Amino acid sequence: MAVGIGAKHSLELLESLPAGIIHLNAEREVLAMNDYARAVLPIDVKKPFGKLVSAFHKARSRSKVDSLLDETAACPMSQQTSLTMMIDIPDRMLLIKLSQLKNEAHAPTGYALIFFDVTRYVTEKHMDGETPRDANPFQLNHLPTLVDRGVRFVSVSAITCLESNAHATRVFTADGVRMCNLSIGDLHEKLDPRQFLRVHRRYIVNLAHVTGLARVGSRTHLMLAGPDSPEVPVSRDSLPALKQALRIATRG
Repeated sequence: MAVGIGAKHSLELLESLPAGIIHLNAEREVLAMNDYARAVLPIDVKKPFGKLVSAFHKARSRSKVDSLLDETAACPMSQQTSLTMMIDIPDRMLLIKLSQLKNEAHAPTGYALIFFDVTRYVTEKHMDGETPRDANPFQLNHLPTLVDRGVRFVSVSAITCLESNAHATRVFTADGVRMCNLSIGDLHEKLDPRQFLRVHRRYIVNLAHVTGLARVGSRTHLMLAGPDSPEVPVSRDSLPALKQALRIATRG
């Protein structure tokens, strides 16, 4: 099992981790990187030098990377200048920080992309020994969320549900709602399916926080614990799996 993120203060954690540094030009092509980045990233496979940095990521994540670069260029002090995502590296979760670079005349010249490998602090390996070879070998036990221009890691046990919000995800807890830069698709792959169930294309729920089911016309909604928790719609296709997970006998 991984070391919990709460074992160290966030600042102390990042200070203790080596940083990967990548230099991008104004066209967002990879120019150079430090030795640690070369050691962590699949350089031989991706051959990123001279290519757009978005090509380094999964196809479904490229628009998110481009959006981050656009936002950083438009507003360098934006609260969205931190990004946590998985790229095409097995067993890795990277916290990415991005900053636009300018010359003496304040003209943009490129970007500095800095990443920290936080995998061991936010994940744990599958414990049942029955994970298929092509499945993700680890699961998230903490989620990175954005708070006050910084990243705070939330224990997955505290999460009531997740709601898709474009390329990001809204994270509902008893303490309120936060934003996570991982997509709901990424989270669906990395959360324990015994604890979390995707009941709708836009929602994943923590089964431990479900308080009941309700019918609204021909539709089914989930009721969740917590003052800010939404009524979650349940798709017709996911209803049998939900009932089985909640040990509710399926009728008719």
